[in-house]
Amino acid sequence: MARPYVKSAPDALVASLRQHPAMSGLAEETLQIIAEIIRSDPATQVTALLRRVPLFESLRDEDLQGIQQIATHQQYAAGTRLFAEGESGDTFYVVLHGAVELTKRTPSGQEERLAVRRDGEAFGEMALLTDKPRSASARAVEPTQVLTVSREAFFQLLGGDSPALRLLQGMAKALWALDVRFAAVAKPR
Repeated sequence: MARPYVKSAPDALVASLRQHPAMSGLAEETLQIIAEIIRSDPATQVTALLRRVPLFESLRDEDLQGIQQIATHQQYAAGTRLFAEGESGDTFYVVLHGAVELTKRTPSGQEERLAVRRDGEAFGEMALLTDKPRSASARAVEPTQVLTVSREAFFQLLGGDSPALRLLQGMAKALWALDVRFAAVAKPR
């Protein structure tokens, strides 16, 4: 039995398939089915999530696939701490499913919520380029699955020690220092 074709909003994936020489003559319904199969592939879903991460949004699909190859999947139960403020950090996180709360201790010792990262959002990117301690704590607020990228694997993906990598590290350190200065000025007196 054929699946009923329901016309929907313009679909970039279907449009892309339609332009491929091997698929240009296929019926619209067939293109929709192929697009749905592609979308249901876990690697395709992860690529789509990675594309939403500002750090990765300008990368090509091949680059995002390279990141997937060096990344690992981790699962955390609700309430599990991923890392604590002040700890050494060398891992970047992308939330695949769930939610992670980022908190920071105030001078009075209270925990202040900075943000909650959800599906397709990332945190810990400075750990890829600097050896500075974590500036906040992270805790899963519900069952959560994340994609993690270690600094070592990231460096290997970039081709190891190179002028480009050293430039990125210098820029990251400058941004970190600017963030520290901004936080000091923004503190209530």
